[in-house]
Amino acid sequence: MVRPKREETQAALLNISIGGTDMFSMSKGEVSSDKRAINLKELVVEQKLDSPDYFRIRYVAQELGKRIDLNAMKQGAEVNINIGFDEAKPLFTGEVSYINAGFGSKLDSSIEIGGFDKLHRLTRGKESRTWGDAHMIPADHASVLEEVITKSGPTDAAGDDGLTFTMEAEQSRSEAYLPQYNENNYQFIRRLGADDNQPFDMDSSTDPTTITYGKPEEPPSPFLTVCFDKVADEQSIRGERVNFRASTVRQVSKVVVRGWDPNQKKTIIGTAEQSSVSYGVTPGHEVAGQAYWGATNAGKVHIINDHPVFSVDEANALAQSVFDQLSMDFVTGDCEILGTAELRPGMFVGFRGYGTQFDGTYLVTEVSHVFMPGIINYQTTFSFARNGGDEMVDGATAAAGEESVVA
Repeated sequence: MVRPKREETQAALLNISIGGTDMFSMSKGEVSSDKRAINLKELVVEQKLDSPDYFRIRYVAQELGKRIDLNAMKQGAEVNINIGFDEAKPLFTGEVSYINAGFGSKLDSSIEIGGFDKLHRLTRGKESRTWGDAHMIPADHASVLEEVITKSGPTDAAGDDGLTFTMEAEQSRSEAYLPQYNENNYQFIRRLGADDNQPFDMDSSTDPTTITYGKPEEPPSPFLTVCFDKVADEQSIRGERVNFRASTVRQVSKVVVRGWDPNQKKTIIGTAEQSSVSYGVTPGHEVAGQAYWGATNAGKVHIINDHPVFSVDEANALAQSVFDQLSMDFVTGDCEILGTAELRPGMFVGFRGYGTQFDGTYLVTEVSHVFMPGIINYQTTFSFARNGGDEMVDGATAAAGEESVVA
């Protein structure tokens, strides 16, 4: 990312096309007269990890007292949004899912259209099916995900949703028996992602048909750095509003998964005591242990005994996934910056100048883009999370953590 020059941030560059028709174009604050089929009032694009991207466009439905009819505004029409300051950059590609219209004699009549990227097609309908036979042929998660995603389509007609699948995780888990019970495909792959601790996402701005599954093992260099005061370089940006929230409430010292092996008639136990991703700071569970029990390895144990597992490896993987999810609740927050179309959930950002406890690298979990011509210039708000903070705490020994069953 290259930070725009000050003179380039006075007004956003914007282009919206719907159904192949240019609906709105703005350059340096001037609306293009030959590309203004709508009188835009509000543009919102919301993106969240593990969820379909969403857009909303609101515009005036009348001009000079006459109602405006636009044939391109129909369900299923493709929507392309490009926005930025130095240039209009790809932000969203999706399709119209709903149209709301409001008319009144004393108020401005308006039309609001909204929709999602193609990931939303996985939310339609419900299915029940299984993979693996619980004995000889295990079900590989990557193969199952590829089948579910690429074969998604209408149930009672020919065709598919045209979706593809990319696996970025280094390896895929296998299960002896993998059920999908009365779930839509989106719920199913999200559940697998939670069990595997692997996020999935679709970057509609660059590839509106590919769903990516997996995460980096270690945070790479931040995409951008948010600064409290002095902006150091072109990869840095001023934080207009930043909120940090540090909480020890969900931190545990260990996660234990218990199951039963019916063939060998013995207990299956899996454990996790550290996060699988390091952010270079003191882990949250160590901060909590030192704060409440005087030692970094003290704390509560989170026990899971209601999730079927068929091997120690499967139990360990589930324990690690749950531990990682709980640990990422240690520091969360949100930040408002100058509009940045390239910022996506799943990226990493840095913070500088906010103190030892909060400076460093974070995972971006949600991004919201808002533009209201003449009212709110293009701005981006994002949510972030990290599994630790502060400098290393003192103390390294303690008694074993106290167990508490969480079913």
